[in-house]
Parts: sequence; structure tokens; C-alpha cells
Amino acid sequence: MKKYYLAYGSNLNIRQMALRCPTAKPVGTAVIEDYELLFKGSKTGSYLTVEKKSGISVPVAVWEVTAEDEK
Repeated sequence: MKKYYLAYGSNLNIRQMALRCPTAKPVGTAVIEDYELLFKGSKTGSYLTVEKKSGISVPVAVWEVTAEDEK
């Protein structure tokens, strides 16, 4: 069974994804409608996430990933 990962932010960078998920393959792009891209803070720094918001969209890359990539 194939598994896909929708990437945004730094996971759009092919070189970085090659380091993080060496067997992942880019397969295309998509748009997540009615979501927005947000920076959020935590005790260890900040991170990027998506949250529902009408009228906004987030462009993403679609990667085919394996169980090893997910680890």
C-alpha cells in the first residue's frame, strides 16, 4: 500500500527531505483549501503548522513515503 505525505514549509526543500526521508519520492503538488499556514511557539522554539481558515489555501508538495521515512 502506498502512503503519501503532504509537505509544507522546509519539507518542500528536496535536499532537506533527502536527508530526513532518504527513500521519499516527490510525486506532485496540491493545495489544501480553507487552511492557513501558521508559525506557533513552544518551549523549545517555533514550528510551522496548518489550521482551518475559510478562504485561505496552503500549497503543498506530495511525497510518496515508506515506513522507514516515517521513522
